[in-house]
Amino acid sequence: MKEQKPTYDYLLNKTKDQELEINRLLEHKESINNFEFYQKESQDLVCIAGIDGFFKEINPTFIKVLGYTKEELLTNSMLSFIHPDDVEKTTRELKQLSLGHHTSINFENRYIKKNKDIVTIQWTTTKSASKEFIYAIGRDIIEKKKAIETLKEERDKFAKIAATSPGLIYSMRQNKDGSLYYPYASNAIDEIYGFAYEDIKNDPNKLFSLIHPDDLDYVMQSIIETKSKLVPLKGQYRYFHPKKGMVWHEMNSLPVVEPEGTVICHGIITDITERIRAEQKLIKANRLYLFISEINQMIVHTTDVQALFREACTIAVDIGKFRMAWIGTIDEDTKKLIPAMIAGEDQGYLSIIKKISAEDIPAGRGPGGTSIREGRSVICNDIENDSIMRPWRKEALKRGYCSSMAVPLKKFGKVIGAFSFYANEKNFFDAEEIALLEKATDDVAFALEIFEKEALRKKAEESVIESEQRYHMLTEVSPVGIFRTDATGHTTYVNARWCQITGLSFQEAMGTGWLNAVHNEDRTALSNVWENATRQKENFLYEYRFVRPNRSIAWVIAQAIPEKNSENQIVGYIGTTTDITERKLMEMELIKAKDLAETANKAKTDFLANMSHEIRTPLNGIIGFTHLLMKSNLKKNQSEYMATVNESAISLMEIVNDILDFSKIESGKLELNINEINLFKLTNQVIGLFKHQANQKKIDLILQIDKNVPQYILSDSVRLKQILVNLLSNAIKFTNFGEIQLDINEIEPSDKKWSTIKFSVKDTGVGIKTDNNEKIFNSFVQEDNSTNRKFGGTGLGLAISNRLLALMDSKLQLISKYGEGSDFFFVIKFKKVNHKKNIDSVLNNIIEEDKIIPVKTLSNKKILIVEDNKINMLLAKTLIKRIISNCTIFEAKDGNEAIEQYKKEKPDLVLMDIQMPNKNGYEATDEIRKLKDAENIPIIAITAGIMDGDKEKCLVSGMNDYLSKPIIQTDLEKILHKWLHKN
Repeated sequence: MKEQKPTYDYLLNKTKDQELEINRLLEHKESINNFEFYQKESQDLVCIAGIDGFFKEINPTFIKVLGYTKEELLTNSMLSFIHPDDVEKTTRELKQLSLGHHTSINFENRYIKKNKDIVTIQWTTTKSASKEFIYAIGRDIIEKKKAIETLKEERDKFAKIAATSPGLIYSMRQNKDGSLYYPYASNAIDEIYGFAYEDIKNDPNKLFSLIHPDDLDYVMQSIIETKSKLVPLKGQYRYFHPKKGMVWHEMNSLPVVEPEGTVICHGIITDITERIRAEQKLIKANRLYLFISEINQMIVHTTDVQALFREACTIAVDIGKFRMAWIGTIDEDTKKLIPAMIAGEDQGYLSIIKKISAEDIPAGRGPGGTSIREGRSVICNDIENDSIMRPWRKEALKRGYCSSMAVPLKKFGKVIGAFSFYANEKNFFDAEEIALLEKATDDVAFALEIFEKEALRKKAEESVIESEQRYHMLTEVSPVGIFRTDATGHTTYVNARWCQITGLSFQEAMGTGWLNAVHNEDRTALSNVWENATRQKENFLYEYRFVRPNRSIAWVIAQAIPEKNSENQIVGYIGTTTDITERKLMEMELIKAKDLAETANKAKTDFLANMSHEIRTPLNGIIGFTHLLMKSNLKKNQSEYMATVNESAISLMEIVNDILDFSKIESGKLELNINEINLFKLTNQVIGLFKHQANQKKIDLILQIDKNVPQYILSDSVRLKQILVNLLSNAIKFTNFGEIQLDINEIEPSDKKWSTIKFSVKDTGVGIKTDNNEKIFNSFVQEDNSTNRKFGGTGLGLAISNRLLALMDSKLQLISKYGEGSDFFFVIKFKKVNHKKNIDSVLNNIIEEDKIIPVKTLSNKKILIVEDNKINMLLAKTLIKRIISNCTIFEAKDGNEAIEQYKKEKPDLVLMDIQMPNKNGYEATDEIRKLKDAENIPIIAITAGIMDGDKEKCLVSGMNDYLSKPIIQTDLEKILHKWLHKN
């Protein structure tokens, strides 16, 4: 078959196809050329990899990044260069691509560089059409990774800063339509604005509605200016926080234009409330301290009250920035607070405040009235709502007064008015403001005190001048000598009378010249006393003598006191010199008279002691022997005669005792001997003494003791008994019928320690005339002469009783009706004594004490009687023999014989008279006690002396006991049994 010749069209079409293929091949070649150029020049990693896992082609950047040679990269599996942790992920991604699940994939993996560093590469891979090759472009993203990490770290830091920042960090965008919203706000939004971020994210108007109305326009204009002019936003405004109330904010932000054309501000909102308050406080403090400073400066140059008040109020308004200030003073007549000065915006308020009262009435219960009445500051920080301002509220608010303070104005501690301040803000007066305003008011008060002190000082200066003039006039006419000295004691002035007293001239007295005229015997002592007084800055007082030029003596008494200046420093002495010559001569005469009186009194005392001894000694014999004779077998008439003699002797003894007691009381030598006594026993004994006489006169003798009277008290039993015996003796003497009653009652409620007891002796006797009620208490005085003639007596009994009661802080009182009877009574306060024995036991003790021990218990005793009087010696021997019939008696008529008899006979007991010739009883006792084995021998004093201290003197001299004359048999018997049993 003949080959068919190609047609023209066929050739033309084939030519066209060949041209197209040529063009395609040319384009392919160009693209290859371009690819080769790209992969050589590219900064990315470019490679061709086979499906066998080996690189087929790599560009220079690939070699540069990994650090391997081209041969190393082409001859080793590409997995050997991948980080072991990324091999599985890379194999998985390439498998997905080879299976045709994706035509192109993007992934990241890490390669290990030849220097062992790690590099992260982000790949974009595509499978070839033949599916035998993979084309890949990789980029080293380690720097990108670092940038992202850095960005993340910065973002974390920002988040932490935003979270811990005290301010609100925010972003606020202005949309193209002009609306605002917050793309971002930190957690501080609740603290700053009181809202959650979600609440205001798209509605900022919630925040703007709480900005202070006075600041809202400023804030909105600032935002508009920032958005439109792209200038920083900065400013401060007040905000009503939902939880905190009014706070201050400070805003700072920068505007940024976004690609979309919107403007976003990034900034911070800070709560500056504390700072603002501190600044305001500082401003306020500066204002107040300037106010105080101006007040102090004003006080320095102000000299009168009106100017002081005017300046103080003006400074309060001009410097203190108060709306109004005024000072009011109290009108003592009307008790109203009257305005003395006012400054500031008064607007007629002066007429209103005139109604303020200082008294506690409605018009006085406002700040001003309360302040002056209670002496304290009164603060009203809310005039609109505080009830204290009710009467003045309307007028105050009308004038813009929102707060007020009234401070009491005191002068020398007394409130004289008030300083009041008014402010145009509520809560204006805080603690610091109050303290400084009180300080300012105190300064004004201080100035008032200075004014008054200055006025007083001027007045005092005038008075001093007048006083000095009067002083000089008085000193010249003074009847006493006057002198002045300097601080060292040197004389600087004497008046005319001083010169007249001393006989010295004015010039001779100056300095220490006056000492030359002082008597030689007084000069040294006077000089020492004067120097000591001036050195010790003490008062001076001394008596001494001047010897006048005519040699006459002038006795003077000088006294001086320190003279001090206004600073209490001693600048000298001022004193007087008084002529006491006449008084001194009189004193000397009185001293002589006193010495004579004391000598006479001593002579009287000695005489009384001697007379007591001399009288009692024979009386001892009379009473003793008559007592013995009365116990003998006498006839009836003889017995009556003996009784009469015995009673007369006893009466004479009582008279002697009364005279001696009265003498001791008059001389002040009688003292009470306080001991515990049984009052019940003592009064019963007293009643017992008069039972016989009462029975003889057929008179009832009654003792009545109140149940509240304490049984045991502290008192002088002898003197209390003496008083009661005297009163009962008188009652018996002057009562012929009826009764005599001794009443003892407690007259005041008793306490634990003391009892006040009334003793009363009532009788139904003759009574006493009213005119004689006082006279009978005088010494040696009876009601009248007929009394003495009828009843006898010395008239000393009541006087002695009354003197004894005076020693007990009491006195004898009398209620008597003539012809009906008398009531003698007295009241004494006694101290109680705790005594546990009951009455029965006391009575038993009394019985035991009175019981006579049988005579047979004493026998064969040797007794030495020392007595210079033969009668008393005989009486003592007779009584002893009656008590101890078989005793041996030795006699001694004086102390010397007593000592010899004691040495010779060693008696069992010594009866020692005191007053004896040659050697008295005291001396004899002292010598006997010094003899061997004589320390414990009983020596009993027997004496007629009853002077105060006689018994104590006997005991001190070494005697064991005391027996007074006249000797009573029962008393002697008790003494003998007491001491012979002991020995």
